[in-house]
Amino acid sequence: MSGKSQELDGLLGFSRALKGHRGFAALELARLADLLHVDIHFLITGEPNPRDVLIAARHSYDHVTGRRSVPGEETDRQDLQDVVQLYRQAEPVHLPTTQLPADVAKTRERLGPDFVQPFATRLEAMNIDVVRLTGLSTAYSFTVNDRAVIVLGTSGQWFRDNWSLAHELGHLVLRHGDLSQSEDLRRTAEVQANAFAAELLLPEAEIRGLDWKSVSAPELAERLWVFGVSTEALALLRSVQQNYPSSSQLHVRGRTLRNGSQARRSSGA
Repeated sequence: MSGKSQELDGLLGFSRALKGHRGFAALELARLADLLHVDIHFLITGEPNPRDVLIAARHSYDHVTGRRSVPGEETDRQDLQDVVQLYRQAEPVHLPTTQLPADVAKTRERLGPDFVQPFATRLEAMNIDVVRLTGLSTAYSFTVNDRAVIVLGTSGQWFRDNWSLAHELGHLVLRHGDLSQSEDLRRTAEVQANAFAAELLLPEAEIRGLDWKSVSAPELAERLWVFGVSTEALALLRSVQQNYPSSSQLHVRGRTLRNGSQARRSSGA
């Protein structure tokens, strides 16, 4: 008999409760829920706990296996639980409820023009909080007390942070969540969140209107600074937009982009 089976066998010595001859004690229910790895609300009612916080995350993609994962999920868990707990403790303050937009077009409309530079500030104006935690392995998002929250690490990489904000915003708008979902569901959610981020930061209509094949390195640097994405992000979309510059063109021009962005950051532009 396995260790868990032995524990259950010992716990289920209260057969009278199982047969309906007496009620379960609160401690018995808590222990049983713990052993079965289920929420006690679900154990009692058979329904998901409405107060559960479902967390979505930006996954890493393994090009060899084709799998998506969050390698730092376990180490990040306590930090995320601490953030959730702080929001629950703030519940009596009655923070304004987040009213999420319906789609990417409505999202861009609410963010307003030229939102990339003040991205986090514009999100907070929409009652979507942006929390930064040192040491976090990736970006996460969730809703607690009807307040949407995006949690970022302190990567120091502006382009990556922009994409993470747009990606997690996609998870929120599309009502994704729950890292315990099956791999297939998580993969689908990641693809949808990436598509949302791409359309938000690199609108297809605007991209198609540009002559990317003849663009110079300085022009490319300027364009991507405005879009707030890296050359790598642009290259990932080449299969969708055939008039994008080639990978080799992006590689050569990437140095100009990095140098330009570093100069801008240093100057505070």
